[in-house]
Amino acid sequence: MFEHINGFAELMNRKGYDKLFQSSSGFTDKLKDNLIKHVFQCYEEKREVGQFGLTTYAHWQDTRSPYIKCSFHMDFREPFGFNVRKMNIQYGNEYGPLRNKEIPFRNNQEIPDRETVNRMMLEKKQGMKI
Repeated sequence: MFEHINGFAELMNRKGYDKLFQSSSGFTDKLKDNLIKHVFQCYEEKREVGQFGLTTYAHWQDTRSPYIKCSFHMDFREPFGFNVRKMNIQYGNEYGPLRNKEIPFRNNQEIPDRETVNRMMLEKKQGMKI
């Protein structure tokens, strides 16, 4: 189990997701520590790790500035380990969400890095001139 946790945490760190994560279990911590806590809680409750969510920010300055929040819909299957099924990206500001984008994945290698997500959500849309 620890090799799956370490491998997934390393992949996400290489992609730039190295800040705090919140899991659907209610833990907020660095990714590796969060996954360890989630897995131990599942084993204590005698249930499978199964499907769960992880959320982090790709862009955050303060409560008044625009933000980009990434929600990863996860599952765990032996012997494959952790897999991100889809990613919801939300761009918003102090008044709430402004744009959402959902990206499905076949495998974890398709997860965009943090800089790509930020560029994708922060780029200006060209409007029609009349």
